Amino acid sequence: MRRASPFSGIALRSAVAVLAVFAIVLPVTGYAILRNTQTTIEEQIRSAITGDVNLLHDANVAGGEGELINFIHDSLATRSDRQFAFGLFKRDGRPIAGNIDSLPRFRGWGELDHGVGGGDGSPFLGYVEALDDDVIVVGHSQR
Repeated sequence: MRRASPFSGIALRSAVAVLAVFAIVLPVTGYAILRNTQTTIEEQIRSAITGDVNLLHDANVAGGEGELINFIHDSLATRSDRQFAFGLFKRDGRPIAGNIDSLPRFRGWGELDHGVGGGDGSPFLGYVEALDDDVIVVGHSQR
């Protein structure tokens, strides 16, 4: 009596079809989860930066440049995780306070890809805004 080949029949075709579906669905699902996670993390970083920018605005209203300097020094002293970056610059680019070495060329949102003192070399998402005669820079590590 002849035996049937294990490579023929409905069982093998069904197994191949299920494998093909999983081979397509799993990477697509994994990519969607990755993008969703990245978006959520970036939103949290932007929210933290926005909160600090608002606090800098309040400090400026309360005491001008002197209060901005105090806020930046206090913030850097109490945040030992080196995930945050602050900078206060004159409009011509001269540094006044903070752990950012040079004034970024952009305004608004961008990547602080240089000059964040004490960082681990990872890129920082940053926000840059002119405030009276000064420019404030707030960043947070994307690591």
